[in-house]
Amino acid sequence: MFDIAVIGLGLVGSAALRHLALSDASVVGIGPGEPTDWSVNSGPFASHYDSGRVTRRLDARYEWAELASRSIAQYPEIEAQSGLRFHRPVGFLFVRKDPIGIAQQQHVSERLDLPVVTTTTDAVRDEFQDYELPLQWTALYEPSPAGHIDPRLMVEAQLKV
Repeated sequence: MFDIAVIGLGLVGSAALRHLALSDASVVGIGPGEPTDWSVNSGPFASHYDSGRVTRRLDARYEWAELASRSIAQYPEIEAQSGLRFHRPVGFLFVRKDPIGIAQQQHVSERLDLPVVTTTTDAVRDEFQDYELPLQWTALYEPSPAGHIDPRLMVEAQLKV
């Protein structure tokens, strides 16, 4: 008998299970693992079966930025405990034209003291010639620990620790 059962072992379920396992409660996770042979899989296709997700703190909404900050701060510990590297802290470039949205993102980044650099797409194009960006838009750059994760490895890491 278990005190708590977590139904679903994807990104949310694996994180919930990891946190609950730190409590005094006895917990169990219920859900299918990732298929080993896709050619014969007739089960559900999970939303995390890709291998790349952007991870960043920069957001127009304070609540999302704060939650992302807390989550990203845990990545190094999860990687160290599991021995799996799922996070690539390569930075994040956000490009937009909307001045209201830009102002909201800048306000949130200042409130959370995020090291976001605001520049123009013209300047980004000068530095990164391979990028095809619209002229005279605003570019917001958030350095590491922003980057991307491999959600499949992240689920595996969370279930391992």
